[in-house]
Amino acid sequence: MNGDSRRVIDEWLQTQTGGPEPTCASVENEVLGLAECQRLLGTVSIGRIVFTVGALPAVHPVNFVVDGDEILFRTNSATKLAAATRNAIVAFEVDAFDGATARRGRRGAWWSSVWRCRCTTRLGFYELPPTCTRGRQVRRCTW
Repeated sequence: MNGDSRRVIDEWLQTQTGGPEPTCASVENEVLGLAECQRLLGTVSIGRIVFTVGALPAVHPVNFVVDGDEILFRTNSATKLAAATRNAIVAFEVDAFDGATARRGRRGAWWSSVWRCRCTTRLGFYELPPTCTRGRQVRRCTW
């Protein structure tokens, strides 16, 4: 990136965030445990289900609820999402971002949790009983 491009980006970031672009050294990531991922899962209502269609990745946003340790969502049984996820191994991702917190450099600005599981159906709901979970949280971002 040339100097003029860097200057334009820095000026834009200054107007948006009150500071220059963060450097890699200014961001810390924390690996989240299962209990924290489950707690955070209950704080949002929209997630993304990741599946394959014709051997290609696809991502579809869904409303969901948590029932015990299972994630449940509904979709019309005639959709590509329903056909592609029935008894398939899928990923389910949820996240949240607090831009105001990040701009002030406070902790807990952004988190993401990914659940991998076999999607099953029960009483018109698609169930995602999690078998493998990964979570990360940006703990500090200095602008």
